Amino acid sequence: PFFTGRDQRQMIRYRARFRNPEKAARPVNLSEAEKLGSGVNPISADVSELMIDVETPNGKTFAIDDPALIDNLRLNIDGNHELTLLRSDKAITDCRPLSIFAVQTAKKLGEETGVAVDKRRFRANVYVDLTSSEGFAENEFVGRS
Repeated sequence: PFFTGRDQRQMIRYRARFRNPEKAARPVNLSEAEKLGSGVNPISADVSELMIDVETPNGKTFAIDDPALIDNLRLNIDGNHELTLLRSDKAITDCRPLSIFAVQTAKKLGEETGVAVDKRRFRANVYVDLTSSEGFAENEFVGRS
């Protein structure tokens, strides 16, 4: 259900940044909330203050809610994908019970991007060192037991 760097390899070169990083760094009343004890949720910044800008590999920048960003992501992909951007107050990462990532894949991504890639960036719960030196060999595990 998700469109990822597997579907468009250039997507891993996009850079997302908070427009106001100082507002996104921590809740505005964190110290006061901590003094009140456990179970008190601090107040996060207003949604308007958490705007994200996305820089494309060619240096063009789009606001996360700009329809032109979706058009840019659609470049060079097949017509099988329907793209929409969604917002969630809860993280939508790590949504599967098992996430396997091969160290060879991190190495391959580093070679393709020219930047060293730390495998921990992908937050898998199982890291494997496969006999294959090819990246993305773990994709062959999908649907198997």
